[in-house]
Order: sequence, then C-alpha cells, then structure tokens
Amino acid sequence: MQLVNHLVFTNFLVSLLLSLGINLFFFLIALTRKTDKVTDLSYSLSFLIISLYYMFLHTPSNVVRLLPALLISIWAIRLGIYLFYRILKMGRDERFDHMHKAPLKFAGFWLLQGIAVWMVLFPGTIFY
Repeated sequence: MQLVNHLVFTNFLVSLLLSLGINLFFFLIALTRKTDKVTDLSYSLSFLIISLYYMFLHTPSNVVRLLPALLISIWAIRLGIYLFYRILKMGRDERFDHMHKAPLKFAGFWLLQGIAVWMVLFPGTIFY
C-alpha cells in the first residue's frame, strides 16, 4: 500500500511539474511575442502532453490503465482544435489586453492555468 501511495504521489508531482513547465514555456512565447494566440492552445496541449507522457513512458499493463490517457488525449486534441480555430477567427483575446503591460500579472494567469490543468488531471493521474 505504501508503494502505491508513493507512486500516486510521484505521478501527481510529475504532472504538476510538466504542467507548470509547459505553461512557463508558452508564457515566455506569449510574453516575448505579445500574443494571445498560444494561450488556449497551451491549455489543451498541457493535457495532451501529460497524457502522452504517461501513455508512452509508463506503459499501461492493460486497457483499463490505457483508456483514461487515450480519452484525455482525444478530448485535448478536440479542445485544442476548437480553441485554436476560435482565436484565429477572433484575432486576439481581449481578456489579455491589459496583461501584456504587466508581466507579473500575465505570469500569474499562466501559473493558475498550469495549476488548473494539474487539478483537472487528478482523476486521470491516479490511473497512471
């Protein structure tokens, strides 16, 4: 039981670090290019990358363990296509107009987005 608890804790920690790392990477792109176009895309990519990480690096022993990662990946791809198409159609996201001039506030958004991805992935992380 202690081993299982350790593995679950490790998976939670790894998914948090991956989520924060992905969002930090996209934050730097958004900040340097002063663009909104990667914000929602990074959200869906965070889910996809973390699910693929667990799918390929922690090869599930059966379909029950593979299914959550596969379903999360399919959902993340669908979400990413929708969000990216939407921002291309809109041209910009007005929610971030005031944040480009305040890098710390902008960084705070990205930090919260990374934490949100991590929290939403909690149930899936248990299966990995």
